[in-house]
Order: sequence, then structure tokens, then C-alpha cells
Amino acid sequence: MLNLIKLPQVFTINQVPKVFHEDGIITGYRHPCSSAKDCVLSLFQLTNETLNIWTHFLPTWFFLWKLLTVVLVQDDWQDPFTWPLLVFLLSCCVYPLASSCAHTFSTMSERARHICFFFDYGALSFYSLGSAITYSSYSFPDKWVNSTFHKYYVPIAVVNSVISTALACYSRLGLPFFQYNYHSIKRFSGKLDQKLCKRLRIIAFVYPYLFDNIPLFYRIFVCAGEGCTVNEASAVHYQHTSLAVFTGFLFATHLPERLAPGSFDYIGHSHQLFHVFAIIGTYFQMTAIELDMAARKQWLHAHLPPITLSETAGAAFFSVGKTPRRPPPKKPSNNQKDPVGVYCRVRPLGADDEECCIEVISNTTIQLHAPDGLKANRNGEFKETQYSFKKVFGIKTSQRELFEDVAKPLVEDLVHCKNGLLFTYGVTGSGKTHTMTGSPGQGGLLPRSLDMIFNSIGPYQAKRYVFKPDDKNGMEVQNQVDALLDRQKRDSQTTVPKTPTTRRVDPEFADMISPEEACKADGVDEDSSYSVFVSYIEIYNNYIYDLLEETPFDPIKPKPPQSKILREDQNHNMYVAGCTEVEVKSTEEAFEVFWRGQKKRRIANTQLNRESSRSHSVFIVKLAQAPLDADGDNVLQDKNQVNVSQLCLVDLAGSERTSRTRAEGSRLREAGNINQSLMTLRTCIEVLRENQMCGTNKMVPYRDSKVTHLFKNYFDGEGKVRMVVCVNPKADDYEETLLVMRFAEMTQEVEVARPVDRPICGFAAGRRQRNQAFKEELTRRLEERGGPVDGEFPTVLNQLLQSFPSLPPCEISGPNDDVTLPRLIEALEKRHKIRQMMIEEYNKTANMLKSVLQEQDSNILSKENFIQEQRGKLGEKDKMIQNQKNEIDRLEKKSKMLEYKIDILQKTTNIYEEDKRSLQQELESREQRLQRELSEKRRMESRMQGMVTDAKLKWEKECERRVNAKQLEMQNKLWVKDEKLKQLKAIVTEGKTENRQPQRPSREKDKVPPKRSASPSPVPSPYNGSQSSLSSLEPIYNFSQTVRSDPHFPRPGSVSVASCISEWEQGVPQSRRQGSQSPPDSRKRAQGLPNSLSRRRGRCWAREVPVQPADVDLEETAHWTGPPVRPLHRRSHSAGGERWVDHKPTSNVDLDTVLQPNIPHAIRVNAPNEKALSKCDKYVLTHQEVASDGEIQTKLIKGEVFKTRGGGQSVQFTDIETLKQENPVAAR
Repeated sequence: MLNLIKLPQVFTINQVPKVFHEDGIITGYRHPCSSAKDCVLSLFQLTNETLNIWTHFLPTWFFLWKLLTVVLVQDDWQDPFTWPLLVFLLSCCVYPLASSCAHTFSTMSERARHICFFFDYGALSFYSLGSAITYSSYSFPDKWVNSTFHKYYVPIAVVNSVISTALACYSRLGLPFFQYNYHSIKRFSGKLDQKLCKRLRIIAFVYPYLFDNIPLFYRIFVCAGEGCTVNEASAVHYQHTSLAVFTGFLFATHLPERLAPGSFDYIGHSHQLFHVFAIIGTYFQMTAIELDMAARKQWLHAHLPPITLSETAGAAFFSVGKTPRRPPPKKPSNNQKDPVGVYCRVRPLGADDEECCIEVISNTTIQLHAPDGLKANRNGEFKETQYSFKKVFGIKTSQRELFEDVAKPLVEDLVHCKNGLLFTYGVTGSGKTHTMTGSPGQGGLLPRSLDMIFNSIGPYQAKRYVFKPDDKNGMEVQNQVDALLDRQKRDSQTTVPKTPTTRRVDPEFADMISPEEACKADGVDEDSSYSVFVSYIEIYNNYIYDLLEETPFDPIKPKPPQSKILREDQNHNMYVAGCTEVEVKSTEEAFEVFWRGQKKRRIANTQLNRESSRSHSVFIVKLAQAPLDADGDNVLQDKNQVNVSQLCLVDLAGSERTSRTRAEGSRLREAGNINQSLMTLRTCIEVLRENQMCGTNKMVPYRDSKVTHLFKNYFDGEGKVRMVVCVNPKADDYEETLLVMRFAEMTQEVEVARPVDRPICGFAAGRRQRNQAFKEELTRRLEERGGPVDGEFPTVLNQLLQSFPSLPPCEISGPNDDVTLPRLIEALEKRHKIRQMMIEEYNKTANMLKSVLQEQDSNILSKENFIQEQRGKLGEKDKMIQNQKNEIDRLEKKSKMLEYKIDILQKTTNIYEEDKRSLQQELESREQRLQRELSEKRRMESRMQGMVTDAKLKWEKECERRVNAKQLEMQNKLWVKDEKLKQLKAIVTEGKTENRQPQRPSREKDKVPPKRSASPSPVPSPYNGSQSSLSSLEPIYNFSQTVRSDPHFPRPGSVSVASCISEWEQGVPQSRRQGSQSPPDSRKRAQGLPNSLSRRRGRCWAREVPVQPADVDLEETAHWTGPPVRPLHRRSHSAGGERWVDHKPTSNVDLDTVLQPNIPHAIRVNAPNEKALSKCDKYVLTHQEVASDGEIQTKLIKGEVFKTRGGGQSVQFTDIETLKQENPVAAR
């Protein structure tokens, strides 16, 4: 499509005005008055600005995607802590976009060029300001945090941004850069020195960078020791600094185009490299800032003030129009950590179980040994392993001893406003539920914890409904009237059972705890009022159900229970929304509520446990505590003074293998969800351990399971965490128990922050006791005076009236009765005197009580002053202790880091040592191989020398034989000529001397021996070196039936074929035998043989191709004939198979080897004869000789038998096989 668009023309440096010139760039300039369309089209045309535009335009979208990811995908952008990061990401989007736009539209005109680069300079200054804001918030060294330089760092960076922008604009246009008109440009554009402009522009860019990076330079180059903030971000800061220095070097020097002007006009000039390395450096800078932000978040929250507009200089833009989420209340910093307390309890071995795989070594160590059957199956792979715990409880440990060591400290912390988490973990059937709940007579951890709570706070409990849950994981305090109304409403509901005033015993948990085993916590605050709330939930198939929820029963259409959801309260603690919380006032009532929920819990019968828990149960005990008012009579009506602590008792379902439980259907799904939740718990523990030991900041996957999500606050430092690992010692559970032990060992290495103490109320101590003493004293005084006691006013009033003198009879007999009225007046006067005396005594007592109270008040004031002084001293001591603890923590971290480095170095050393050993072994093996090769080479040299000697002797014999044969041939030719001459002479002289017989001259040299030593040479035939044509080269031997009558000729069997073959091999040149090729069929058969058949017991077969000798004479009767007769109708091979003549001379030696020639259907002869050859198709000769290495080798010389024209038999040799013995050492 671009081919249809006409691209703008490209110019050289001499064709454009001077203001558009670039140092060292000669070609590739655009038109100085381009239109906006031409500028956009130049993006797709190669000019000297094309790569400048694209190298900043493409990264803009990457940084924009990063910004949108934080804003739209993540929820943390509403937190003010992330606002500086958003400012930096926005600056990373603005400055490459402004740069690409400036380079795109800079050729529209001279004025447009200046305006575009002014915006480019402003964007760079904004990027510098964003870097300063993020450095101030995340990357400042610990030593400089909250210092004077830190306080004024961002304001100075703002001023530097303004100054650098103005200086960069001045370097391009001069002072009137703020007046954009044509005449000012014309007037001032030529006045500035180009070198000065360049220097000013470099200063404008370098100065803000140097100032912004002062904290980093100090942190990574200067600082040493404490407070230097050494983390994984330091290495990335190094990389960013190196790239920034290289980028500034390219911008200042213009090195490529200065070295070779015109060579880098389009690709590779300094400004393009400047863009590329600047973007890469920005990426490393962003990565380092994110690492600092993640690694130092908690520390910065504790030491930095809240982020404000004056400190971020633009972060408030992200909060306009939307109120940010209220940050969580700042928790007091506490660097003290405690490891997770892991205990182990071993249940007794069952009656049906015989073999035990667990042995208690000590009170802190157990030993696992694999059962015998498992060892037999695994070849003894498993070894005895030992695992250590905080404490190990054997089979004889009572429930009380377990409670004293495990749960009692958590209950004491609960009373003192601290949270706690206790859960049991183990395989199914290991005794977890028994440990948590217990049985009659052996109460578990849960009933004993409830009993201890109520024994401790029993006298100080508030009336029912004084504390009321607010459905948001908090507590409200009601006044006496509202609490009374709620109690009356509860009493009117007959469905809700009232708490009995007397101690009622339920038969289901009657004997859980004996009275002599009751215990109570120490240090209970008597000036506070308490209330206990319990809730009971279960997590079934990763859904949360309320076991205390009352649902109406519908027999027609039963309604399934509704699952609950997890929510986060204002303190970022997790809770179950809509969960029923029941206020209980006694141990019996609390356990009755627990038992009511326990009946709803899901259990099932499996192959391993008759009552197997199919869900995780969580029993939550909340203790609401509020101080009494100044009078010590009522609860203080202030919600902020209410402290709520909770103790979670968790009975985790046991992990199980479906192959053992044989679960199906819903049981199988339950087992899968149980194992998945336990696996998530294991994963969370592993990540926490890795973060603490290696200093990483990986995200803990709490949300993958409801169990871990509900209790994530405990692992983040909201309370103590303890785990009881229950194990079954039977051998069938060995593998599952081994996994449980490994998980428990790993859990012990996780540390949880120690919970901090809650603030103490400012009222004077002993308010309840003073109020109680006042009531007792008042009651005693009233008893002494006969006054009302405990509100029994009518009875006391009657007793008081009875103490007065009795009134006389008041019946008047008549008007003149003067006795009755005086007696009545006298009685009333006595009563009046008694009343006056009582009033006077009451006033004296009241005055005395007032003086006593005033004296007590003065004493209290003096004591309070003394307490304030002691508190001041205690605060100073606490500060000293805190400083020492911080120093100890720093040294511990440093020691851990050094230990980690030592471990890494040790592992590296071990790796290098292993590599060294492997290289040494390889070197030794190569030396041995080299020695073997040298010895083999020497042996081969000696062997080759022997072969050369043998070949030399053979050639000498061959030469001598050929010379003799040539002489004989010439003599025969000469004799033939003589005979012809004689015959010619006889014909000529026939008429003259008719009766004369010709006589041969008697010459010694013309004498011909009676027999020839060699038969005539065969008729030569053409030979092609590329093909193995044996039909033209194979000798044909004729065994004739006629025998010459020469007496000197021996009998047929006197000459052996072996001797003939030896003479034949010696008569053929060595080069012809070596150069001859085997027939294709024989080569294929040789290649098709497996290697394993070629060597047996030091003996190998070698296959040779026979080569035709020049002259071979097998017998006296043998003579050379023409081609053999090949009848068209030969005997079929399928008519009985091929038959062989097996010729084995009597001189052969029996070698007693494994491999022996075995030819079926063969006629074995010691010498060849006509009768045997006429019956067979094949002929084989077994020939033995001594090889060059001194070993005996056997040759099988094979041939085919044909009939000759004269009626005899001939053998055509086709193949030679060699059976040779070799030295086994040399063969390798």
C-alpha cells in the first residue's frame, strides 16, 4: 500500500538551512518546510530522523501498558504509598512520547522546530522530577531518611527542573525564547556560539541527573556498614548508572558520526544510540525502584511520614475526585520474632497393629525407621531418620500435661489481649480430634482452655449483652438499659436456653475435667470487665459453613446450609462474615454450644478411620475486655477502649491416600479438597520460610485456600502460632508420617512476629477493689446500725423501727383522762432523742469517712505521681532496650546474610571440586587411552614390517617365475618355428630326397624338456576396474579322464591342490589381488553379517576374492581347455540342495576352536577325484598357513564344478574365506 503513496524527497546538508544541520550528518534531511502529512509519511521513509522517532515511540506504549496495569488491574494504586511510582511511570510515558513527536514535526518550520524541542526539554525535566520523587519515597539510604537533605530534596528537584528547562531553551534560542515570533528568532538565532549552546545543553541535562542521583551514588559507591540499604535492587542501580553515563557520553561527543562523517547518516549515529540506551536505562531504573518499593515497604511505613502533596509534587493528581481508602492504623513496630511452636504427640499402637515405625528418643526427638516390608520392596533404600520438636509427648502423656505445655500459654495470652492459633495436623486416624476434644474423663485442649478462661475471669464477667458484636469483627459496649432490654427479650424467647445459676452437668461432657485439674491464669486485670463469645465453623470442600446457625427444619424440602464468605475488617484482619457468635458465661454453656455444632460436623466411615473428619473445624473463642469507669462500678462506654482477642482452635482433617481409603464419589472429592488445602498450607509455609531465610519477597499464596486465607494474619504477626503434630506409629502409615515429619520440620523454621502489648487504660488501678471495699464497709456499718444490707431496705427498716421504745396504749377512757396523753408524749420524746443521737452519730461517721476518703485521695495522687515518674524511667529503659534489640536484629540479619553467602561459597567450592575430580579422571582415562594407542601403533608397525617383508619375498618369487615362464615360451615358439622350417624344407626337398627323413639339428639349446613346468596362460580378457567380473578372470581347471603315458609324470593324486593354489597366489601380482573387488552378491552378504558373528573367541573370518593366476598346473593330466560346458538344464537347487566336495588335506592341524566350517550334505575327501566331482555342484578346499603375525590362519577356497566339452569336470574358483586367530589384547 505504501507503494501507492508518494513519499517526500530527501535532501543533503547543503540543501537545507543551517538551523536544521546536525553534526557529522551529511544526507537524509527532510524538507525544511514539510507539511504535517509529509512529516507523518516520513515515519515510513528512511531518513536521519526515522530511527530517532521509532526508538522513542515504541517504548512509550510499553511504559503506558505498565502504568495502566498498576492503575486498572491492581488495587494498590489507591494506597498513597504507590503514588510516587505512578508519577514516575507517567513521566516515563511523557518524555519518550514528547521526544518522538518533536523529532516527527521538527521540520515543519524553524519556529515549529524550536517549539517542538522546547516541549521535549520540558518532558525530560518532568522525567527528572519523577525520578527524584520516587528516590525520595523508596530509594533513600536508611541513614538519610528524615534528614534535612531528605526534607528539602524534592523542593530542590522542582527548582532544578525549572532551571534546567529554561537553560535548555536558552541554549537553543537565547533569552527571548519565551517570545515565539519570527523576528525574535531571526534576530537572536545567530548571536549564540554553537559550542556554548552545546555546553549549556549538556549542563541542563547532566545537572538534574547528578543531583537526583546523589542518594544512589552515596548508597552504592560511598556508604558502608549499617544503614546503607543493601538489597537486590543495588545491582540494578549499578546497571542503570552505567547506562546513564554511557548515554551522556554519546550525547556529548557525537562519536560515531565524527569518526566517519556520512557513514552513519541513516543508521547508527549518536542520537539514535542515545535514544536506545536511554530507554534501556529507564527500564533498569523502573525495575530497581520496584524492587526497593517491595523490599522496603514495611520499613518505610514505620519510619517515613505519610505521603503528602508537598513531598510528591504531583501525586495528589491521582487522588482528585476520589477519596482514597483509609490507611490501616499504624501498628507499633516490633522486630522480635518467635518461631512457630511445633509439638509432636504419638498415639498408642492399636491392638491389631504389630509393627511400630516410630521410637521416642528423648523429650524433643523421635526416630522413624522404615518397616521391614517396605525395606524389602525398596531394596533397603530408607534409612532411620530423626526429627526434633519443641517437645515430644509419648504414649503415656496425659491430656493435662499436653495442655500445660501447649495450650495454657495461649490462654494466658488471650486473657492479656493477645491472639493465638492452635491447630492439630497429621494423617487420618492419628488422634487429632482426640487431642483437641478429648473423651469423658480425658478432656482435650478445647474443654480445658474454656475451663481455664472462665476460672480466670469468672468474678469479673460483665452482664449479658453489655458487649455486643457489631458484625464487622468488632465489639460495641451497651449501656445498662439496652443490655437489660436485650436480656428481657432473650428471656421471653423460650427457644433459647438460659444459663443456669447453678452448675449443671451434661452427661455428654460430664467427666471431661475433674475439679482438681482446674487452673487459672495469673495477672488478670481486675479493673476490667470481660465477656466470652464463641463461634464454630467448618471448611468443607473449600467452602465455609456455620455450625451454630439455626435454620428452620423443613421435612418436605430441606434447605441446604448456606456457605459464608471471608471479609477484611478495618484493621486488615480476616473474619467470617455473618458467622454466629454466642455469648457464654460458663464452661458448661460454652461446651454445650461446641457440642451442638459438633453434631452438625461432617464425618464419615472410611477404611482407615471409623469416624473420619471430612472437613476442617475451627472453634473461635473471642474475649472482649473493657476497663471499668472511674467509680469501678460500670463498664466504660467507649468503643475505642474495648480490646478483643481471640483464640482459634483448629482441628485439621487428616491427609489420606485414596488407594488406602478406597474412597469413591463424594468421599473421593472430599479427600481431594482436604489434600489440596493441606498442600496450600505447606506451600505457604515454604514461601514464608524462603522469604525469611533468603531475604526474598515472594507473594505468599494465602488466597488459594480458605484455611490459609482465614489465618494469614497470624503468620503476619497477629498472634502466636502453635501446631500439634499427631502421628500414628503403625507401619502402614510410615510414608504419610514421613511427609508429615518433613512438613513439621520445615514449619519450625518459620518465624512469626511477637504480638505487641495493648495500651493500658489511664484510670487508677484498684477501682473494683475500692468500690467493693466501700460497699462492704457500708454494709458492715448498716449491719452494726441495723440499716439495710444489700438492698434489703424493708427488712432493715422494720428492724430499725423495732429498736425504738414501744408506744404505750393510746386508748383514751374519757375527756378527763390525763394519763394516756402524757405517757404517749413521753414515749415520743424518747424516740426523738434516739433519732437525734442517730443523726449525730451518722454525721460523725460521714465526716470521718470523708476525711478517710480525702486521705486516700491524697495518697492516690502521690502514688500516681510516683507511677508517672517510674513510667518515665521505664520509657527510657524501653528505648534503650529497643535500641539494643534493633542492634541485635541488625547483627542477626548480617550474620544470616553472611551464613547464606558462606553456604553459597561452600556449594560453589564443592561444585568446583567435583569438576576438578571429574577433569582429573578424564585426564587419567585419556592418558591410559593414549598409552594403549601408542602400544597398538608399535604393534601395527611391527606387523606392517612383517607384511612388507612377506610381500617382498612373494614379488621376488613371482618375478623369477615369470622370467622362467617367458624363457620357456620363447623356446617353445623357437621350436615351433624350427619345426615349420623343417617341414617347409622337407616339402621343398621332397622330390629330391623322397626317402630321406628330416633330422633336427642337435643343439643343446634347442632341446625341449619332456614336460612343461606350467600350463599355458589363459586367454586374456578385458577387465573393468569398476566392476568385479569374475566370469572373465576366473581360471577354469579341467580334470581330464585321460592320462599321459610319460613315465616321469606322477600319478594324479601326487600334486595337491593346496600347493597349486599357493603357487597361483604367488604367481599373481599383489596389486591385482588387492585391487580386485568382490562380487556384488558377496559384498552384500559380507555387509549384512552382524558384527557379533565376525569374532568368536579371538578368531575372525576374512573374505577374499580369488584372483586368476597366470599359470596353474593342478595335475599331470590337467590341461587348459576352452570355456566349460554350461548346460541349460542343470539340477535344481530345490531338488535336494547343493552338494559340496569338502577337500581337507591330511596335513591340516586341528585347532580346537569354537568356529569350525560345517557344510551339510558334503562329500569329504583328502584328494580331489573325478568321481566325487561328478556328484557335486560346489567345491571347497580347506588350506592352512602361518600368517605374518605368527598365528595359523585357515582359508576356505570355494568354487563351482562344471562339465567340460571333453567329458571331464572343471572347477571355477569364486571365493576365499579366511578363518584367523588373533590376540584378544591386540583386537581391542
